[in-house]
Amino acid sequence: MNLENGSNFNKGLEKQRILSEIKNNPYEPLQFILGIENVKNAEELIDKLSSVETNAGFEKVFSKIKGLNNLKDIKVIFKSIDYLGDLKEGELYHSMAQYNASRKTLQIDSTYANVAEIGDFYATILHELFHHVFRGADISSGVNMIYAITEVKNTIHKLPIHNKYRHLFQTVLNNISKEEIDNYYGLSSVDEFISESYSNPKFQNFLKSVNLEKDKSFNKKAIDLLLSVVTLNARVISHKISEKDAFSAFKNIDLNSLDLLENFEENLKSIEKKEQFL
Repeated sequence: MNLENGSNFNKGLEKQRILSEIKNNPYEPLQFILGIENVKNAEELIDKLSSVETNAGFEKVFSKIKGLNNLKDIKVIFKSIDYLGDLKEGELYHSMAQYNASRKTLQIDSTYANVAEIGDFYATILHELFHHVFRGADISSGVNMIYAITEVKNTIHKLPIHNKYRHLFQTVLNNISKEEIDNYYGLSSVDEFISESYSNPKFQNFLKSVNLEKDKSFNKKAIDLLLSVVTLNARVISHKISEKDAFSAFKNIDLNSLDLLENFEENLKSIEKKEQFL
């Protein structure tokens, strides 16, 4: 057995252990089942979560993030942060986890960490960690140099990428209705757009439905020009989007930068096809 097969075998065993724990002990807190109750930092958290195979590919993204960032500096804290369970229609969004860049903390709601479905929990943690990976993306390019002055290498490296994400975000907004904007948390800001596109399978599905081939009106072109002035960088409008849908355009940006994106829907479909022949 080679090392890779051995690793996959161990992940399979760990997954079976967890599923058995959930089935036989339905009231056992999730954080104890996953063995994350005593993790001190984000690196330890990722070590635990990436050791469990999820079928959707979540653990692969965790491993990639670990290779890109020093996560030991991010303290993990389990505490009550007003999580109120599953949201009903019309309710305001309540945090299940929060990343604080200035304090270098990842706070996870203790109740949510006990009762969450595993897939949802993975997506939540991924969402917050992508805020860390792309910190400063919602700040204009000129200010961004000052924003992360203590992490100059990270900031300079991502400036052109941040611009492309900002441009795609604005393009998506220009091609959908106000109702759709109101329905998706990932459309509330550039920052949330990036994290949701990387971590939320439902939002990824929505982006696949956004047609980017519509002709732009004069007003929409004016918004693009204004965006380029605000960000002090003409590359915002010089980045031409040739893809037909928003998810394809997002994938193109990712492949040109960090290659962190996983298509969770496609991953699940491929697993289902394999299982049909077992």
